[in-house]
Amino acid sequence: MASFVDWRECVNLYMKYFLLLLFFIFSVVCHAQFIDCKVLDADTKQPLYYATIYYNHQKLITFSDSAGNFFFQKDFLKDNDSTKIEFIGYQTSCFSNNEIAENKIFYLHKKTNALQDLVVKNCKEYEEKEIDYNYVKMDSYWTCSPIFNGEFISHFQNQNNITGYITAIKLQTPPFVLSSQNFSIPLLLHWYEWDSIKKVPGKELTDTNILIFAYKHGKNKIEIPDKKIYFDSNGIVIGLQFVYPSELEKKFLQLNTHDEIQKFRDKNVWSFGVVENADDYSIFKVKIKGDIYFNPPKRNNKNLKPALNFTVKTCK
Repeated sequence: MASFVDWRECVNLYMKYFLLLLFFIFSVVCHAQFIDCKVLDADTKQPLYYATIYYNHQKLITFSDSAGNFFFQKDFLKDNDSTKIEFIGYQTSCFSNNEIAENKIFYLHKKTNALQDLVVKNCKEYEEKEIDYNYVKMDSYWTCSPIFNGEFISHFQNQNNITGYITAIKLQTPPFVLSSQNFSIPLLLHWYEWDSIKKVPGKELTDTNILIFAYKHGKNKIEIPDKKIYFDSNGIVIGLQFVYPSELEKKFLQLNTHDEIQKFRDKNVWSFGVVENADDYSIFKVKIKGDIYFNPPKRNNKNLKPALNFTVKTCK
């Protein structure tokens, strides 16, 4: 029988902060009022979906939805404060809260000094190879609700000395149907260097907004844009972050009872497979009221990591 490392177990990881978190959530939802806004590309006027918006002295985070819409909690817009909007590949913009009003449109400009692609030279022919970690049968799955802006960060070793650009990532959802498998909630993909000396993630290399959408129960293969994520001799560090669109986050903040929260969870979240991992790095990073905490995700006193496999385009 499969087990789940769900949002309740995420809470258990941070039990000493839990009362503070609950007080914060319920103080918000009791009198929540919202200001709806939108973020667009300054040149094309197209919506920027899943942009990250920081406000209330950068202690609160929300995301725009697929139409570029997002909201502010009105009570947390202080006159002496500013709001920061980020979207990968665009200039970060800060706005005075005095500029914010209902239906305000924010425009972001593309960066002119975009990072150059890494080029593999002296190769006449390429082939695709599978980086398969031969996971045993999974019996655990991981998910979290909107109370955490958490990122699950793990190192994946290069065990077969295969290097090249990742063209696909494979993840697994429960092979059986659950009411909680709402695949419209994406994962935001992050990637990092691996510091082989300190044995920890190094510089973040994320330069493109890549969203992973599961599309079926069981094994999912997600294509990755060409020449974005390089799998080098040290392997790769991958971060997975559930992104709840603004509309769902607003609904969550208006819930008042445990039963309402449980029903929301049953309807609006999905989960991905995790495996026990004793030999490599894995961490869960979460931001609560502006403070960042790190905890190893564990089950049965053993570290967990996402059960990911990769397809790599390598020199033949």
